Amino acid sequence: MKRFLFILAITLSTFSAKAQVAEKWIAMPDSVCPFFNEQQRLQMLQYAKAGLTDTITNLFDGTSYIDSISLYHDYISIHIAENMRLEISLQEGQILVRQTVCAPICSTINTWYDAAWNFIRREKKPWQIEQKEEDFIQHF
Repeated sequence: MKRFLFILAITLSTFSAKAQVAEKWIAMPDSVCPFFNEQQRLQMLQYAKAGLTDTITNLFDGTSYIDSISLYHDYISIHIAENMRLEISLQEGQILVRQTVCAPICSTINTWYDAAWNFIRREKKPWQIEQKEEDFIQHF
């Protein structure tokens, strides 16, 4: 009986955690990512949950889609534009938003928020050159 209750408690906590990152994505303020409104974020999430790779037209007339989603690991990766990616993950009660832009040098900014989307801190990662397969081929 104790084993059953333990498994039930873990299952229920997993289901509540699964929905958290999706709920945070939908409830994200437009000021954090001005490319989407709430309706577009919901539409993208529905496509991803259905296993579809459909794109939406974002507010800047570009095409965007959810690149990967792991509700069990509280992680969503959004392809905003050809050279821009947004990642959201939940870590120790905080929301980490990682914005990466590559053109051709990649720049990443990590921003932490509390559970109510109040700003905590921001950190910029060092720039790095985006490596392509042809960069590894040596020409003589």
